[in-house]
Amino acid sequence: RLEAAYRFDDRLERLEPVPTPELLELLAAREALVDRIATSEDGLFREYEALADPMRRTALADIRHERRQQVLRRPERLPGATVDLVDLLSEESIDVSKSPGGPGIVDRYRRRHAEALEARFREGLAIDREHAELLVDIGPAWELLETPEDAAAIAEDLRDLDRRRLELDVPMRAINREVLLELRPALSEVDGRRLQRRYQALTYPELFRDEGRFEALLANPTVEAVLDDARRGAVEIVRDETFRDLQRSSLLSMELADALVPVETLPDPLARAEAQMLIGLRLLEVGEQRRSRLDAAARELRNLLPADVAEAAAAIEIFLAEHESLRRAAAFRRERLAEAAAALRALALTPPEPEARPESSADEASVDVLP
Repeated sequence: RLEAAYRFDDRLERLEPVPTPELLELLAAREALVDRIATSEDGLFREYEALADPMRRTALADIRHERRQQVLRRPERLPGATVDLVDLLSEESIDVSKSPGGPGIVDRYRRRHAEALEARFREGLAIDREHAELLVDIGPAWELLETPEDAAAIAEDLRDLDRRRLELDVPMRAINREVLLELRPALSEVDGRRLQRRYQALTYPELFRDEGRFEALLANPTVEAVLDDARRGAVEIVRDETFRDLQRSSLLSMELADALVPVETLPDPLARAEAQMLIGLRLLEVGEQRRSRLDAAARELRNLLPADVAEAAAAIEIFLAEHESLRRAAAFRRERLAEAAAALRALALTPPEPEARPESSADEASVDVLP
């Protein structure tokens, strides 16, 4: 049924469902298949656990964790929603077995992640089925063939399904954020920072370019060349304290960026644009707080340099000058976004004249608010 149930959309570059009874049959068959796989593999892994050497049970848990993700896989709507911290620990060669409380944190994460993964899959399949049933029922060109009242109700039903799809990813993202906060103090500074940076790179890397510039400054050959062992140790302390201080604001930045995604489903263009602007304002404010902390770290670095090291000092001044430029640009954008949000709020409170507010698509009303 796959060929009949899906087609590839060249414009969107993704598979799109074809609303026919074949699609409904396929979704039902998929759910039944996953049930059969779960029943079979639960028994299989129980046998393995009974037979396995106790020293190998962690490896077995990792295998089962990975297998569950293969079976219950769904496309993500929020960036990084399907990121698995166990995989990241493995990819970064971070061993939690010797970290205080580390193994317990990872075991609890596996259980919570597995429960959220299954709930996401089951609810997602139910949404897919509702969506397919609705499209099969209404048929093509429903926007033109239905009465205006019925067409508006159908459009709201479709938006509601889209919102519910977005909400599927929220618990997964929340679990990852909570466990990152829990793991960071259990790991060494170096390992905790590597894990955080890797997670950020898989979600919203554009939000963390300032941190990348700071890392590049620390790795600058002209800076490294003038550091003796004592100064290099002091620089590591500055680095560790800086990234520890930035962790919570990093996660807040990702939460704000997540909030932009469901805003796109708002039906009213004015409400959609205003919400995007208000979230964008908060993102810019958090970005400025993070930039100020990195500036303070760069000044600490400058104070650690020996006297008469012009090239290394110049590299730090360039870093600070880049931030001043970014700060001026952000201040301008915050002012303009605040003005536009206030104007949209006032416009929304003004009763529109007939034909005064034509419908706009989400793309037309989209606002570029990411830093």
